[in-house]
Amino acid sequence: MFLPVLRDLLLVEELNIDVAYRRSDYNLVGSVDTYKGSIDWAIASGLRFRGG
Repeated sequence: MFLPVLRDLLLVEELNIDVAYRRSDYNLVGSVDTYKGSIDWAIASGLRFRGG
């Protein structure tokens, strides 16, 4: 799920959060849960930080 949080503010040209969840069920090993989370922060044009 992609969530735009902030836009066009001082020191925040764009701030987005991306989260995801998946549950997989396997015959031999059972169920496995998988998570993902990341942040994308553009301070200004040409300067961007990303982390996950």
